[in-house]
Amino acid sequence: MEDSERRTVFVIGHISSSARRFLKQHRDESTRARFSEALEIITTSPLHYQQRIKPIKGRYKNEFRYRFGGIRIHYRVDYQTGVIDLLNIDDRGDITY
Repeated sequence: MEDSERRTVFVIGHISSSARRFLKQHRDESTRARFSEALEIITTSPLHYQQRIKPIKGRYKNEFRYRFGGIRIHYRVDYQTGVIDLLNIDDRGDITY
């Protein structure tokens, strides 16, 4: 197997209630498709994907944000267990870290 095929795939462990609420409110097909694509990217490459993923600065260790359009996904990565927790999903102006 080549090195490019040996990627560590993380799993989504927990989705917060605020993230679930956001997903429930945004059921349109285009947002769902973009969100599915974002989750695929986050689970295969949670630390770096072009300019879309940035670490959260300050007291938040191992927490990142992924942006697509006007939406931000705030998540935490546990490297030892390979689990990603979705902490919040919201519009750009409404999300706080």
